[in-house]
Amino acid sequence: MQGALSGERLGTPAALNFFHWEARRRVILGMTADEEVRRCASCSEPAVVLAFEWKQTFNGVSTGSSIRDYRCQNCGARFSLYPKAGSITFIVIGLLLVVTFPMAVLGWLRLRRDGRNPVVPGAPRPQMRFPTGPPARKCAACDNPVSLTRVTRSRHNGIPMGTEYEYACAPCQKTRVIESVWGHLISTFGAVIVGGIGVALLLWSHTPGWRFGGGGVALAICLLIAAQTATRVANRFRYPLVD
Repeated sequence: MQGALSGERLGTPAALNFFHWEARRRVILGMTADEEVRRCASCSEPAVVLAFEWKQTFNGVSTGSSIRDYRCQNCGARFSLYPKAGSITFIVIGLLLVVTFPMAVLGWLRLRRDGRNPVVPGAPRPQMRFPTGPPARKCAACDNPVSLTRVTRSRHNGIPMGTEYEYACAPCQKTRVIESVWGHLISTFGAVIVGGIGVALLLWSHTPGWRFGGGGVALAICLLIAAQTATRVANRFRYPLVD
């Protein structure tokens, strides 16, 4: 069986040059046709299973590409399989200039992972010794476990911008988003930058339009980002970890 952690909406609206990776997680409850078992390159045991498959969307539209995260249930080794087109692009760009040569090495290493961790036809599913995914959480209001409904990983020009975990409490009929620590840091940094621009416009701009218009808009955006970050930090206490 397959459990999809994807729904009809993304966790956060994306800017024009944002990539989102929606997670479709294979629920580890039984064997399915697309749940392959691979041989681990580290320990040589047929114990590698798929943990997450990240479906890429650009401006809310699926690109058809995906990144698959695997983990060996014998030694705990992790690796990811990337789209071949992207890895080949890294190699081509990396060979153009000496400065970008590390990109070629990275692309080559990514291409080799599939062959170094081959599929083992007919291999039995290993015992799950290393559970994957975020930890279990519960609702502080009703003390019932909450369900993970979506995982969204965002990148901006290739730079990780954080991961959002959307949880739903069925008894309370509420959905809350918990962001990764890196996402909190990025959001806080953005609020500080935009807020600093707003303050600079208010203090040193010579025209009323820029002083009160531009400065006011910048400070309003700063407050919105800060409010969203504070809400998502508070959600960590509304949906605490299960002991």
